[in-house]
Amino acid sequence: MLETPDLLKTVNTLISVLEESTDLNEILFATLTAITSGESFGFNRAFVMLFENDVLKPVFALGPKDKNDAEKIWEDLIQKKLSLDDLIRGYTAEKYQYEWQKLKDLFENLSITREELIKENSEIEKALTERKARVIRLDDPEVLEYKKFKDLGAKEFAIAPIVTLKRELGIIVADNFLTGTAINRSKIMALETFVFQASMAISRAILFKQLEEKDRMILELQRKAIYQELIFKLSHEIKNPLTVLGGVASILHEEIGSDHPLRIYIDAIMSSVIKMENILRQTIEGLRTQADIKREKTDLTEVISSKIKELDGFFKAHKINVEFSPLRELPTLLLPKAQLSEVLEYILFNAVEAMPGGGKIEIWMEMEKEGVYVYIKDHGVGIPEEVLPNIFDPFFSTKKEGYGLGLYNAKQILLSIGGDIECQSELQKGTTFKLFIPIPVP
Repeated sequence: MLETPDLLKTVNTLISVLEESTDLNEILFATLTAITSGESFGFNRAFVMLFENDVLKPVFALGPKDKNDAEKIWEDLIQKKLSLDDLIRGYTAEKYQYEWQKLKDLFENLSITREELIKENSEIEKALTERKARVIRLDDPEVLEYKKFKDLGAKEFAIAPIVTLKRELGIIVADNFLTGTAINRSKIMALETFVFQASMAISRAILFKQLEEKDRMILELQRKAIYQELIFKLSHEIKNPLTVLGGVASILHEEIGSDHPLRIYIDAIMSSVIKMENILRQTIEGLRTQADIKREKTDLTEVISSKIKELDGFFKAHKINVEFSPLRELPTLLLPKAQLSEVLEYILFNAVEAMPGGGKIEIWMEMEKEGVYVYIKDHGVGIPEEVLPNIFDPFFSTKKEGYGLGLYNAKQILLSIGGDIECQSELQKGTTFKLFIPIPVP
């Protein structure tokens, strides 16, 4: 039985987190941590299902995968001497993803439509409409909960509704699949009170996330409109006069002989027009890339690995060895996969060009709370100190070929998703590009 002082301590600790945070993942992590902590409710496992278009879908789960995992978790807690307060406040995006990935295979295909809940007069529907927590025992194969939860390894579940005055947001489900400990009435009542406290914070976080998404969509549309207007102006107000100028120059080139005193000027005009048309084409292509950013679920490790594999022949031809150290347990991110692949290509091409006699490129990743850092290091000629501040400027290039738009486009792509790129270099020792990629998780 849950002692009142322990419950109050747990609720107070959780409330302080809930009042401070608008991050849905942090709120869910703190809530399920409290539910599965031995100092409070002591459930073996808990998971959250939220409504999305009238379908209950699992979004997070916390607890051991099996008995061995439970023993490992318990030993870790003893060794680190972590209190309940430490655990509830111990949220990081990396930790959240680790816990969810550990149990995701068990829960990700579990979904329940609102129609199913109502049609089968389910216990979950009763919990939602009555706004009361209840125990569900899997002893009748005909009921909905048996069909949905029978593969989860528990004989009974505690269901607590996540509700506000006007909204039914979802449910929190807890069980004792390892110990088989019965769920008594006092725990159900305490869980109901506890989840009610969390419901307002969950509702606020969902609303905040929706507002952020709407703001992001508005900004995306505004940004896309600006790029499209710029592309239109470049295409019509610069490209058309260039085409006319180039056409006139071509006619004059054919009309006058090679020994004519004006021939050298006509050739210079034609050469400049061709150069300007190439610069204009690359500029428009870069703008289109930035305008057409499409976010999708992205495995950043896979993007980097695929790009290395794609350029394998290119690397071998230039006697380049690539060493990639991926980051373990990296979360799936909502990012523009195609554009990130282009950014990597820009940087890798520069690294190869910096080592004309061959060499080694090292790629590694680091993760912090706000995002992922990707480092790309070559051991080439390096970049002069006076040149380094200008390498991301448009049309800046020290090469005989090219127009200085590759690194500029790479930086613009990263800036458009809230990221950035930096460069450190030392002559005859090499160059390191540091790419920052923010962590919008799907």
